[in-house]
Amino acid sequence: MNKKESKYYTPILEELHVGFEFESTNKSVNDGVWIKCEFQPFVKGEEYYTPDITTLRVKYLDREDIESLGFTFKEWWIREEHGSIYINNMYGLTFFNGTKTISIWERLQGDSDGETYFKGTIKNKSELKRVLKMIGVCS
Repeated sequence: MNKKESKYYTPILEELHVGFEFESTNKSVNDGVWIKCEFQPFVKGEEYYTPDITTLRVKYLDREDIESLGFTFKEWWIREEHGSIYINNMYGLTFFNGTKTISIWERLQGDSDGETYFKGTIKNKSELKRVLKMIGVCS
């Protein structure tokens, strides 16, 4: 990511789900300080509360997020684009920061690649957690 690129983006409502991680600010309540939050929908009267999206921001997926989910950085990988490889006991993960493209595969003996379980774009830690659960990498 170049210096001009932001570490954060404004989510769209469709991204929100129980457990979605984001930061929120409200100038009248907390002087514009960004506070880490986790989305938990609640009913306000007869309707579900919908947050003001303009007061939210989400951190783009990065090395810290991947490592917090049990992967260890292994090496930089360069082909058409710079990437990084992370591993855990049974799986490998290739992350291309510029495009937010992720590939998750089974690690075989001798560190060779097995079956690829996922290849696609993941913008944030919450999305990665969901994918890891869907393919059975974590519970």
